[in-house]
Parts: sequence; structure tokens; C-alpha cells
Amino acid sequence: MFYTETKLKARINEIEPYRYLNRKAIEGWKVKEDTTKEEKYPPKVDESWSDFPVGSSWEGRDYYLWLVTELQIPALKEEEDFVLLLYFGKTGAGYCSGFESMIFINDEPYQGVDSNHCEVFIGATYSGQKIRLALKLWSGLEGGGPQQVMCHRFLYADYCVLSPEVDDLYYTSKVMLDTVLLLEDNDPKRFKMLNALERAYEKVDWSEPGGDGFYGSLEEANLLLNAELSEMSKDTPITITAVGHTHIDVAWLWQLKHTREKSARSFSTVLRLMERYPDIFSYNLNLNCMLTSKKIIPRFMKK
Repeated sequence: MFYTETKLKARINEIEPYRYLNRKAIEGWKVKEDTTKEEKYPPKVDESWSDFPVGSSWEGRDYYLWLVTELQIPALKEEEDFVLLLYFGKTGAGYCSGFESMIFINDEPYQGVDSNHCEVFIGATYSGQKIRLALKLWSGLEGGGPQQVMCHRFLYADYCVLSPEVDDLYYTSKVMLDTVLLLEDNDPKRFKMLNALERAYEKVDWSEPGGDGFYGSLEEANLLLNAELSEMSKDTPITITAVGHTHIDVAWLWQLKHTREKSARSFSTVLRLMERYPDIFSYNLNLNCMLTSKKIIPRFMKK
């Protein structure tokens, strides 16, 4: 179909960065190595700390850094979704072979940050407030085999507000195109989805990228795409139940202390997901996990 799939993939990728509104850099980062490898909560900043601007490199084996700054949150509407965007290095594929970290807000553990979790959603909770951001960066290990020094680079640390319309358009489009690529060439559903995507993306006005008209056209595209999707028949005999999970290997190419740190990062990340998507969890599960976490996470942090 004249490279339709290739064209749509490019168009979908083009709108991805426009999910973020008013994106700005987080500045003033200070850094200090945790030579003890034992500090669990952010220490106070003093004259011994150094500047750590975007573009800085860091490296080591089983190497820990504290990174701290303050951020003034702008005044936000209640429905606005404030987001931190962070990238400090490449995370390994489950073998403890790359960077991981925990972000703290006002010295409380908030979420794991790695190259699979670059977005930190904090909503409008701290609207108009100055908050203290701290990250405990860990270089990772080599994932088995000879010991290696892990090398990383601080690529970006930004803040923004999420556009719900563009976010929905991007992910709905992506899932639809991924589905199209799995269907047989002569499947009618394939052509229906391709045509719906084509019609939706014809609405996008690229004459002024980032302008009001551009975002208005993306909203129109999203409304059209969802309307067309809702009208498609749902007659598949297949039912899929997806259950997300994370598991912790107590001893897996790392030390017991790394298990505790990984647990704290993983549990805090899952709690943020539970808060963001409460409809996925039952009330009892949500309540029990929240109550348990207040005991579990501090235990892991203090070991």
C-alpha cells in the first residue's frame, strides 16, 4: 500500500515529543560520591559537592552517586499532569549490567528511575511549591563474567506538563499500527485500522509545529481515531488477560544489599503505578499494598 505502514510509523514517532508541554531543563544539580555505599537517604549538600551539568559522564563498578537539586514547581491546575523527564545512563537487560536509581522528593523515596522508567509523574501535588529532588545513582555491575567499569552519561533532566490528548493519540496509534503489522495481509481489520489511522493523521496541521493550531489539530485527530476505533466490530474469539508484575531474585549476579536496593526501587515504582491507574487494582489490593509498603520500603531502605 505504497509504504503506508512505514509512513504511519514515521508520523506517529513525529508526534511523540509533543506529548510534553512547556518542557524546560532542571538545573543546579550537585553531585557527590557515596564512598561508603551505605547511605540510604539523601545527605545534606555542603562545599564538598560538585556541579553536575547535563552532558556530564560518570563511570565505575558498583559505584554510587548522590545527585541533588531544588525545583520550583509552577502553579498548576488540578487536572494538569506535571512530569519529570530523566536520563542518566543505559539500564541493562535484567543482569544488573547497567545504571539504576531511586528518586527522592523532599527526602522521601518516590520511584525507581532508569532507562525503562524515564518519566516521573507527580501530577499537581506540589503546585507552586519548591521541592528537593535527589537521586541515588548506581552504576550497575557487568552482569556476570570479568569485572568491568560501567560508563554512563547524563543526557537530560527536564520538567513539563503532559498533554493527555497527544499522549492518548500517540499510544492508541502505536498499538493500532503494531496490531496491523501482526495481521494477515488480506485481513479486513488491517485495512480498517490503516484507513482510520490515515484519516486521523490527515487532520494534523504541521504548518506551525507546537503552536495552538497544531495542538488543536492533534486533538481533532485523536477524537476521530477513537471514534473510528469504537465503531469497529469486536468479534474476536480470543480473550486476553494481561497481568503486570515484577519479581526480585534475591541472589542474581549481585549482592544481598543490591537486592534490598532493587526491592525499594521496584516497590516504589509499582506504588506510583497503582496511584496512577487505580482502576486496574481492586480497592482491597490497593489498600493492603499501600499499608504494607509503609512497612516494607522503610525496612529495605534502612537495612
